[in-house]
Amino acid sequence: MLASTPEVQAKIASGLNPTLTSERDQLQQRLDTLEQNLHRVKGQAEEEHERISGEKTAVEEKLAGVTAQLKRASNIAASKLLTDVFWADFARRTLMPKQSGRVPFHHSQEVALRGYAAAAGGQRVTPVLQSVSWSKLEYNEGGLHRGYHAGIIFKGNDFVPGITFTHRRRGEGLPAGQPDYFWRLPNIYFGDYLEVSSGADEPESPLSWRDYEFQVKNPEGHKSEWIPFTYPFDDNLLDRIRLDSAALGEKLLAENKPAEAIEPLRKAYVFADRMFGIENMDTLKAKKIWEDAREKAALGKLRFRPGVRLKIVAGEHMGKEGELFRLMLNHFHAYYLKTDGGEEFQAADNQVEMA
Repeated sequence: MLASTPEVQAKIASGLNPTLTSERDQLQQRLDTLEQNLHRVKGQAEEEHERISGEKTAVEEKLAGVTAQLKRASNIAASKLLTDVFWADFARRTLMPKQSGRVPFHHSQEVALRGYAAAAGGQRVTPVLQSVSWSKLEYNEGGLHRGYHAGIIFKGNDFVPGITFTHRRRGEGLPAGQPDYFWRLPNIYFGDYLEVSSGADEPESPLSWRDYEFQVKNPEGHKSEWIPFTYPFDDNLLDRIRLDSAALGEKLLAENKPAEAIEPLRKAYVFADRMFGIENMDTLKAKKIWEDAREKAALGKLRFRPGVRLKIVAGEHMGKEGELFRLMLNHFHAYYLKTDGGEEFQAADNQVEMA
């Protein structure tokens, strides 16, 4: 049997029949007044005491009847509500697309024309985003293929097939030079539930979305409010991981192992950023150490430094010579060279030798 708490039943009943609810409250107030009057006349006029007792009995009987009606209504409604929730969840788990896909509808009017009873089909309503969080998910569920082990979960109302989402750091403005945010389709759409694939490593995968907020947009352009990402983080655990990662990275740097130090230093930086904010001094310090490790690791792969003269022995500029005047450490063609005639070009380490 489906059941709900008395509090839930009371809320449902009050929403279903506000007239009965108001009558119940008035009867309860009248009953309280009569009980006070009975206490006041106790041991005094017997006739007045009997009159009040009779009225109290009548009010109690009427209150019991009204309460019973409300209880019956709330039980029916609660049962139906929980049944709907069960079947919605069952349908989502058993009617997912066999491959991660995108909904082939462009706007809610098209949804209505095709005969689908979408939540907002053809009504041009504004979607309501209630929550955004992260969860582990089954790679294959109910015999169907999902294709990822964790995801960002959107819940709300009035989502339409073709709905898109975007995200930003909390309170951040538009991306530089862009007229709008970047909007993406979810991996799975079902009614008022959306999924977007995510990394599955805890706690970093959910932590990567901390201090972010999300917005959804129906195909006609109606947008929800910005809703912050929520997750039950253990800040003590996060801080312990941050400090351990920083200590390991700095130890590897001291041992002249910058390539091995990059990953723990990256983790220390990301954890500081999401826990304290991008402008926090601990965050800025962690970022600087991480960037220094990346630079040292990149330099360790290059044989030459600015100021030397090199000749090109392979590639499209083969046969040219020039002075190395700049390094681009994050590029495969890391050497910037300039010929005697002023021509500038790039080359990789395996394409050059000393002139």
